[in-house]
Amino acid sequence: CRTLLDRASHAPTPAAIPVLVKAISSDERVVRGLVRFEEAAVPALVDGIRQGASAEDTQASLVSLRRIADKHPEDLSTSSRSAMVEVTLQCLKGQQQLSVVLRAIDLAQGLHDQRLNARLTAIVEAASAKDADLALGDPESFARVQAAAKLALPKER
Repeated sequence: CRTLLDRASHAPTPAAIPVLVKAISSDERVVRGLVRFEEAAVPALVDGIRQGASAEDTQASLVSLRRIADKHPEDLSTSSRSAMVEVTLQCLKGQQQLSVVLRAIDLAQGLHDQRLNARLTAIVEAASAKDADLALGDPESFARVQAAAKLALPKER
């Protein structure tokens, strides 16, 4: 007997997207199911993050967005790319879990956007998490955030 998530993960139509987004952190199959819908899944993933998803759901949504961006980066519509950039910026400031910030940095790297690169540069150059407009649960983790941001920035030519 297949579960609802099994069915939704393999559903042929985008009607399954809302069910999958609600269960995003429950299973890797859900992430794969959403990535299969590619750009059609972007608005629901972005809305979930914007509406204050849990840290676990936000992480899984950011992973899904990165995989979607990696599949066909040049084919993303302007509106999808813009929504992805905005939600990534949202996850790179304010009160955040370390895991969410690291996933957002990974997505920023995949999007190759000037605004995101400027944000990553500001994080790298900040003297502290507070100076970078970030409040992390563990202040000691800011060094990890800075190292990840530095690695995600485009290499100087």
